[in-house]
Amino acid sequence: MLLERLRLDRHKLIEFIISSNVIKAVDFPTGTSGVEDVDLDAISADYMLECAVN
Repeated sequence: MLLERLRLDRHKLIEFIISSNVIKAVDFPTGTSGVEDVDLDAISADYMLECAVN
């Protein structure tokens, strides 16, 4: 249950970073049209935060 909660919180963080335009450019993988098509488990939250800071 705790792992599921952490996973959902991580997804919310990544979705917020992408949707808030904090990162100037987001390159989605081929065949995806937006954040809803991306496997958020495959994205590093640390990497997203680093991109937002830079």
